[in-house]
Amino acid sequence: MEAEKGISGYSNTQEELERVSAIKSELDEKKGRTLDDMSEMVTLLKRHLVKFTLVLLSYHCKTGKCLLCSILRWKEDMFKAIFHRKTIFLCIN
Repeated sequence: MEAEKGISGYSNTQEELERVSAIKSELDEKKGRTLDDMSEMVTLLKRHLVKFTLVLLSYHCKTGKCLLCSILRWKEDMFKAIFHRKTIFLCIN
């Protein structure tokens, strides 16, 4: 009947489209759950990082020789290096 009306393969195409649509819906649902899980994990990591930072701060010696001072110096050096690279990049462009 489809061939008579010049639309041969329409039913097959429609069935395939519905099948692909169902698969896409499943994948979208899985992706949503994965994003929710990742968001929860990031929140947990942030919470632990804050606790860890507070513990480190309680051991901060203020002489510049403790672990926290070393970490803070490293962080500051990294920030300066990154900022310097971005500044050079902006000046070149």
